[in-house]
Amino acid sequence: QRSLNALYSRTSKHAGPCLLIIKSGSAVFGAYLSDTLAPAVSAGFSGETDGQLSQSHEVWAGSPSCYLFSATLGLKIPFHARSTMMSTSANKSRHSHEDPFTRHAAFCAQRDELKVGDGDLIIDASLTRGSSQLEQSYGVGVVPGSPEALCLLAGRPTFRVDHLEVWAASTEKEEGKGSKDGGEDGSIRFGCQIAWCLNGSLNLT
Repeated sequence: QRSLNALYSRTSKHAGPCLLIIKSGSAVFGAYLSDTLAPAVSAGFSGETDGQLSQSHEVWAGSPSCYLFSATLGLKIPFHARSTMMSTSANKSRHSHEDPFTRHAAFCAQRDELKVGDGDLIIDASLTRGSSQLEQSYGVGVVPGSPEALCLLAGRPTFRVDHLEVWAASTEKEEGKGSKDGGEDGSIRFGCQIAWCLNGSLNLT
């Protein structure tokens, strides 16, 4: 079944960073995510019900090392250190600096959608539709809300997901075969395809 839940069931087993690759029409783009791609739960948070996270209490993950990219344009789109809007003085006074509500808005894995940035890239629960509006949390200096910000990744603000892949990433030296990328020790390697979907089905490897 092609769904975010099916995707999370696989990606949650691979601790650590991953690479999300999306193809829509002729556009190929995606995101490097520094943390495990799985719904996160805030410790002590009472809004969780049967594994479902409340839409009003998003739990953000990732670090400023996350980025979006366009393979079509050969462009890396860095995180520009905007924090989630849920960070308030009340939250800061009650919680430590490690509280999820005060983390950078790098990505938010929810059951009903996957958000990379505060709307920079969104994939729906069916893994069939998405939207993009850059310069919310990621950007290259274009004007927020401009045609460039809305269309840079997929060529349009909303798009169809024709193909999706997730690759596990490692900064350790890979031994053996199957590496998607290479480099010296300490560089990012993508050596294991976790999941991919095409023509309506999700394939787990």
